[in-house]
Amino acid sequence: NDLTPDGKYVVGNSASGAHIWSLDDGYTFIPRGSRVAISDDGTIIFGNVPDPDTSLGLAAIWTADTGWQTIGILDEDSGPGCGSNISAAYELSADGGVAVGLGWINGCEAQGFRWTEETDTLGLEILANGGNRASVVSGDGMIAAGFAQGNFSRTPAMWFADGTGMLIDPTADASGEVRGISDDG
Repeated sequence: NDLTPDGKYVVGNSASGAHIWSLDDGYTFIPRGSRVAISDDGTIIFGNVPDPDTSLGLAAIWTADTGWQTIGILDEDSGPGCGSNISAAYELSADGGVAVGLGWINGCEAQGFRWTEETDTLGLEILANGGNRASVVSGDGMIAAGFAQGNFSRTPAMWFADGTGMLIDPTADASGEVRGISDDG
């Protein structure tokens, strides 16, 4: 699912969990859930683990020292989430200090989020017609991007570290989403 810039670490899924592969250590198995992203030094993984109460997916951070730690949800009162997730992991900054993804609010309404240890899980500004997702984050963690539901389909969107955002096409008519971003945004 992801590769460090130097190619030394790879993270991916298996039927019963995940594996980290490194040039030095080979395969290391990590039980539970799915893995999405890895920090540039290979020490932090961002993925989804099952909620022990509902079995629905929750975004979580993994390190060898702490194991899996869920990062919280956007709306405590919104019910059980939507589909198979309460929140979903998408991308991690280079140092692993910023994680972005999608959370569910008001039952089944998608909202992008940004997580840091200092701010916890911050809901990003809802843009266009709602249905927002932060799919990528810059290496420095300052810019997140993805999509908002526009006038016809998904439209490219981006958010800043304070949670405010903007559509790349202010008319919300552009179709598409941001799937890659440079280290400095």
